[in-house]
Amino acid sequence: DGNETEKTITVTILSNDAPVIHGQDITFKAGKAFDPLAGVTASDTEDGDITSAIEVTANDVNPDIAGVYHVTYSVTDSDGNTTEATYTVTVLTNEKPVIHATDQTLAYGQAFDPMAGVTAEDFEDGDLTGSIKIISNDVNPLQAGIYHVTYSVTDADGNETQITITVLVGAQPVDPVIPADPETPMHVTPAPVQVADPDPIVSSVSDPVQELPKTGDTTTGNTILFGGLFAALGAFLLRRKK
Repeated sequence: DGNETEKTITVTILSNDAPVIHGQDITFKAGKAFDPLAGVTASDTEDGDITSAIEVTANDVNPDIAGVYHVTYSVTDSDGNTTEATYTVTVLTNEKPVIHATDQTLAYGQAFDPMAGVTAEDFEDGDLTGSIKIISNDVNPLQAGIYHVTYSVTDADGNETQITITVLVGAQPVDPVIPADPETPMHVTPAPVQVADPDPIVSSVSDPVQELPKTGDTTTGNTILFGGLFAALGAFLLRRKK
């Protein structure tokens, strides 16, 4: 019969975009915890949010050692479209701070300042001297002996360093005895010695008492003496005459 019919239909071709992974390179200091999925998302034009479908296909990150690492992610949508993305992870050094302090020797009674000459520094934070704390200090400059001082400092990353120094306090000095110079002899004045008076000598009552002659008694004695001499001389002469 030759009848012909035409019909027009509409064909809609939908997009079939591959999913997208949203992430970025990250940097952190050594010692920090690392979660490769933290902050990473994925979306798809047809499927919407497919973050839960993300898989980590490669990860060589060592968060405790400084270095440059990589993490590779993969996600597949419902149409079988797969997307991969690789991000760089940089781990920085995270050195502990350093305290500079040395053992000390003090003379007896010498003033002691535990902070004198003590400093601290950190690779990342720089000068940390103002953050130094004295944990213990038993130094007594007035008592000879061995003592200790302990210092502590913490950097911005929470890394703490402690150091202990020894402080030696010397013995108390003894005043020296200076000998006398032989060219300049020492003159010592002896102390006066008091001697008690001896007991007075008392003569016995029976001892005769000799009295000095009185002036008149001297003349009488002389007269008697000369008279006797003349009498003896006269008797001697008479004997010769006979």
